[in-house]
Amino acid sequence: MAKKFFKTTIIIMAAVMALALCVALFGAPAAVTDDFAYVADVYGGTEAADLWYYGRDALDVYGAKEVVDGWKSELDATKPIVIAVVDTGLTVNHEIFKDVLLKNSSGQVLGDNSTVPDSGGEVDIGDESSGKHGNHVAGVIAMLIHEFELENYIKIYPIKASVKKNVDGTQQEAFSIESVSEAIRRANSKVNADIINLSLGRSYADTTAWADNTQLQYTVNSAIESSFIVAAAGNNGKRASLPREDGAFYPAALDGVFGVMGYDKNGRLWNGSNYGTLYDIAAPSDTIYSAAGVYGASGYSNDDGTSMAAPFASFAAALLKLRLRLEGEECDPHILSRYMRSFAFDNVTYDGTQINLLDLKTLVTQDLADVEPNYNDPTGIAISHDAALGSGDYADCIYYSDPRSVPKISLIARLTPFGQTDPDLDSSIRWSLIDSDGNETPLGEGRSISFTPTVFGDSRIVAKLSYASAVRGEQKMHIEYLTFFAGNAKVTYEGDVRDLKNAPTSGVLYTGETTVFSFVGEPYMDPHVKIKWYVNGQFAAEGRTFAFKPEKAGNYVIGMQYGVSAPTLLPGVAFEAKVKPFILRPLDLSMLIVGCALALFAVVTVVIIALKRKNLKAEQN
Repeated sequence: MAKKFFKTTIIIMAAVMALALCVALFGAPAAVTDDFAYVADVYGGTEAADLWYYGRDALDVYGAKEVVDGWKSELDATKPIVIAVVDTGLTVNHEIFKDVLLKNSSGQVLGDNSTVPDSGGEVDIGDESSGKHGNHVAGVIAMLIHEFELENYIKIYPIKASVKKNVDGTQQEAFSIESVSEAIRRANSKVNADIINLSLGRSYADTTAWADNTQLQYTVNSAIESSFIVAAAGNNGKRASLPREDGAFYPAALDGVFGVMGYDKNGRLWNGSNYGTLYDIAAPSDTIYSAAGVYGASGYSNDDGTSMAAPFASFAAALLKLRLRLEGEECDPHILSRYMRSFAFDNVTYDGTQINLLDLKTLVTQDLADVEPNYNDPTGIAISHDAALGSGDYADCIYYSDPRSVPKISLIARLTPFGQTDPDLDSSIRWSLIDSDGNETPLGEGRSISFTPTVFGDSRIVAKLSYASAVRGEQKMHIEYLTFFAGNAKVTYEGDVRDLKNAPTSGVLYTGETTVFSFVGEPYMDPHVKIKWYVNGQFAAEGRTFAFKPEKAGNYVIGMQYGVSAPTLLPGVAFEAKVKPFILRPLDLSMLIVGCALALFAVVTVVIIALKRKNLKAEQN
């Protein structure tokens, strides 16, 4: 018995030693690890399980996946979440993008190129950039879609927005304000993208153009009604708590855009990331593994930067939107913004600023009731528009030099801070136009309006809350008055003042009859400038119009003087009137002829009757 026991013990010890040796040589089986309860996919020879940012102390991808797996029986594959990736394009046949790109009913991959006119047909969306930036950014999202096995529920829509540009003899890829604005517009209007990822932009320290561009602001404000916009905070390593500071990176610094900072594998702010209260959250940006495309369809590489942090937040927003749909909650961009900012993620403090770190497990598990449902009172109203701006003294004004060709202007008001105010308050916004004399003209109500200006010179477009007029926003406007010269001024009948080409400058008038004159261009002239009227070179009156009532027949020249200019009495500019007696008016003359004819008829009739009576009396005698 003792011999058998000894033999069994030897066998068990050998088995334990063999197991220990296997572990030492090959590592423990993945199924028993703490962080990864699922077998991770392999990308270019690298297991996703080996990526530091998928671990429990970072995004906790596999902890979140356990929760999301329970959703799949209820998710709707007919209405996938669409993430538009505005970047340098992507390599469609790269293995990482298999089954995650948005396609049409014929199975063709959908995408766009905002650097070329919108033809509605197929366009080049390939990533030809030297660093394959678009591949890497979109690849971050694609890997997460695969890891969560959400290929049927989250799709990527690529928009190529970069152009190659010669700089000092070398070619560089560049994003322009115009191409980025157009990309946002197309993502919003063509596929109604749920999320728009912008791993791009420019620092305010480098250029003010992106911060001040009204086209970009108007496009963003239009899009955020239905699309959640995520943007990288930039890699200048500078702080920004307010717009227009050196660390402000646009478009991430725009109110309404979800700005993403970066954190490193030690859970600290990545040393290249811009940071501060101007931005919203931090996501992994250190040694991020994704599609590179440099080596063909299977290329992968590591990269750093907030460009790589932004797509983590874009995927998180898509995940949150799936959750809100399942729970029957509203999930428009205002709501997404509020939840994304309010969930209790891990956080770190850097340079006195508390920075929230993105954590996917918290995103899918935290009770929505923990997020305060109360909105904050609005602090102001930001106005954006699609109009042209001036320069110099009029750099912050809607500006047009010719009042005769002012287009219809569209404006959008946004209560600030975005995502923290009740969107129902939009209906309480009242718009008005205030001219330089303080006269106020109502323009409409609601979040947006369109109108064609008819008040020129200096004016202000004002948006304010009906119940709290102190909450307001203003946009200055300056439309030049028409410059006075003979070529754009004709004295004519008042009803013809807008028709320069066909306005008559001569005509027949009649004594005792009043005719009102004005001049072509008068509605576009400065109303504060005095206008004097002359008849045959003699001063006759002052005012915007002139009522002329001639007493005598004859020829008259009706001219005018604008401001300090010389009286305008030139033929074809001044009005040449031939005045005839009142009785000779066509209507009066006709009536006179008819009257004379009737009188003559009456006389003839009386004479005939008298003669007949005389003849009758003679016959009777």
